[in-house]
Amino acid sequence: MRRPLLSLLLGLAVLCGASCSGPQSPSSEKSKMTHPNGLTVVPPPALTSEQTSDGFVFRPENWRNMRSPKEIRIEVRTSEPAGTWPSGKTLNGTAIHYRIDSRQGGSGGEERVLEAWKQAGSRWIWLSESTQSETPSDADFNDGWSLLDKAEAPKV
Repeated sequence: MRRPLLSLLLGLAVLCGASCSGPQSPSSEKSKMTHPNGLTVVPPPALTSEQTSDGFVFRPENWRNMRSPKEIRIEVRTSEPAGTWPSGKTLNGTAIHYRIDSRQGGSGGEERVLEAWKQAGSRWIWLSESTQSETPSDADFNDGWSLLDKAEAPKV
């Protein structure tokens, strides 16, 4: 009699541990990060984050040991980013202004830098992503585009 009761209690404990932890939120909701200035982002997978004074910086976990680590910076600015923005695109109905610059690199190719921004009320969400590639078409800015697309800031 004791053994079946013990098995039943153990089974209930396992089930409760699996289901009593509350409702599970979608991974994008669970992983959202909000800065004190109101900037909310969904971090790119496999990158670590660090909070800065105006936003966040994302890098590979072992970035200090890499020759040319990817780096993504995103922040809220109070004035429109200066300079020439020769390219534009729309992400989910929002106008994005951007440019891609090339800088001298090493054996991994030239450094490619995407700078992009979108307006959020009277503020701007600005992003910079740097990576290295042999040719401009090889540059992978998917993490940056996704980060900027999902980034939100309260409209002030």
